[in-house]
Amino acid sequence: NCDGVMFLNPVGAKIKVLLKKLDFKIPYVVVDCNLKSRSLNYIYTDMSSSVENITNSLVKKGHKRIAIIRGESLEERFTQKLQGYKKALLLHKIKYSPRLVFGDYLEDSFIKGCLAAEKILGFNNPPTAIICTDNSCGLGFISYANKNKINIPSDIELVGFGDEAISMFSSPRLSYLKRPIREMASKSVEVLLDWIDKKNSYEPLQVEFKEELVIQETAFLSGEKEIK
Repeated sequence: NCDGVMFLNPVGAKIKVLLKKLDFKIPYVVVDCNLKSRSLNYIYTDMSSSVENITNSLVKKGHKRIAIIRGESLEERFTQKLQGYKKALLLHKIKYSPRLVFGDYLEDSFIKGCLAAEKILGFNNPPTAIICTDNSCGLGFISYANKNKINIPSDIELVGFGDEAISMFSSPRLSYLKRPIREMASKSVEVLLDWIDKKNSYEPLQVEFKEELVIQETAFLSGEKEIK
């Protein structure tokens, strides 16, 4: 009995199976998921490319030991970001080390950041830059570093990923890749209403948005407004 449907932040493999099984006859939009299909309707960001580019930027600044910390619980999202991280290392002929990938903990994102920081900062030769794939995780890392008198960004640079509001709670203020959640949601509603007005007459649609690099106090990076 619906005129249209929005699927919010689903698991890509599962939503593709669902859409095929249901054979949707009404307008729909899958929000914040790259389904990699020209026959489906979805709005997304390329998280792999965003992490690849921020890793490239860190390497170009001279960082050779860059760690990545998994903050999110969804395996699919972390896998995309890890692919971008690995691709950047390969480009610069830096050997990938599983020891610099953290986050297989069951705790929430903030605690993951604290636990990873404890391990990382205990290394004899710790990384000089960190990518946290979730801003709550970044806050946890900063909290642990502050308590142990580790200076960010002088001792170690840190870049997060995600929500603008969360980044405001850290001291120093977290530099991060800002997700265009509001913009994607707004676009989804816009196209869905347009399709409904057209009485279900539409072509499959894929719209890509970009993460925005927000430079604050945890990294010395200076770059473009968008990670391209």
